[in-house]
Amino acid sequence: MNESKDGELSGRGSGSLETRPPSLPLGGCDAVAPQIDLNVYWSSTEAKKLFRALDYEIDALQAINNQMELLQSVLNDSKGYWNVITGLEADDDLTTYQKWSIRMKSQYLYCALQYAKLNMPLCQNWDECCKRAHEHLLMCGITEAGRSRCIRNWYSGFVTNNRRFSVQLPTKHKLPMFLDLNPDAKEGIQLYCREHLQELSV
Repeated sequence: MNESKDGELSGRGSGSLETRPPSLPLGGCDAVAPQIDLNVYWSSTEAKKLFRALDYEIDALQAINNQMELLQSVLNDSKGYWNVITGLEADDDLTTYQKWSIRMKSQYLYCALQYAKLNMPLCQNWDECCKRAHEHLLMCGITEAGRSRCIRNWYSGFVTNNRRFSVQLPTKHKLPMFLDLNPDAKEGIQLYCREHLQELSV
């Protein structure tokens, strides 16, 4: 019997079985670190459903890798947000905040998926992966996600919407620059129009 100094099996001669991948601790996963065939989890119906594997993707792991590649394209290019949005024709259709928000969400999801690759076959706890991603980016000074549930909700929307982020466009025309820079003047004009609606009506 091959046994290491700390009493755990070394895994020699285990055939197709793989040892635990390097990862950061997730909750109680370090209590027991069994030897498992990682492909069993990634090929499971549960994993494919959770990570929304497409028909041409052989398992959930390939789905994760493809999603991470897409999210990384957002982070690696100043115009990369076009890869994860639909229904827009011009760059001006997005506000500066919306572009920034898409990049932040992409960074959170990329980090959570990285934790999932390392830990899901053992822990099978997606919420914990989102929590670790939240904590990791919080240490880097990124606070866009108030809590880990935001990451989970963002991911759910992302994969449900064909791996795209939903962007709400303004329903009204943009205001003239003068009114944007002078909100008091804008409110004054709106108040005047409401008070003199009958006079202004055609």
